[in-house]
Amino acid sequence: MSFWHRWSWRLKSLFGRGKVEASIADEMRFHIEKEIEARVSDGMSAREARREVFKTFGGPERFRIETEGALWGGWIVDLARDLKHAHRKMVRVPAFSLTILATIGLGVGATNAIFGLVNASLLQPLPYPEPDQLVLVTNQWSGTPRGSLSEAEYVDYHDDQGSLESFGVYTFGSVNITDDGVPEQTRAAFASAGTIDALGLRPSLGRMFSLEEDRIGANVALIRESYAAARFGDPAQAIGQSLVLDGNSTEIIGTFNDTFQF
Repeated sequence: MSFWHRWSWRLKSLFGRGKVEASIADEMRFHIEKEIEARVSDGMSAREARREVFKTFGGPERFRIETEGALWGGWIVDLARDLKHAHRKMVRVPAFSLTILATIGLGVGATNAIFGLVNASLLQPLPYPEPDQLVLVTNQWSGTPRGSLSEAEYVDYHDDQGSLESFGVYTFGSVNITDDGVPEQTRAAFASAGTIDALGLRPSLGRMFSLEEDRIGANVALIRESYAAARFGDPAQAIGQSLVLDGNSTEIIGTFNDTFQF
């Protein structure tokens, strides 16, 4: 079969599938009838000959199924058949269909979320200067493979380590803002100056913590530029202003870009 003949047949089997299948079915019936005639001429009855041929070679339906899978574009037909069957099921039992769709949606959403986390933390480098130089130090004891540091341990590690350029601690939580009479709760990071230095964070406006402020109870904070703009109209106007955080008046000493992720 020539190249053009072969491609012509493939296109016919895809776009003129009904005619191609009918032609194949006619040819199969012709061969079956010829086999039956041959057996009748050998002395079999027509009924016995037909039963013997079908037993040996199968009926037209068998050849239809086999040739359907061999036709070019068979997977398209299979997909269309599956979609049609699924549509009928969905229309017949809508509540069950909605449950399935919701389950699939949750599965896809969870998969995307997990991949996003893995991609950000394992596949992509951390969004800080020299990310390969960052080290996370944690505690470990029996039954707890990863634990936080106590204040005393932080002081000991900070004073005794000599191989790290910067060393700090951090944790996450939330704070309540109540200075304008409308309570507001927002996420916050609590970090020492060493952590900020290690991550390479530089304020877009204002300054970082000083050594005197690198202690528990120092009521100073840096806020995002978008929050400063929403709260004070202009990020530059936020520097030197105060917010009441968890009942404590806290001075805003700087802002940082919204693209920064702790």
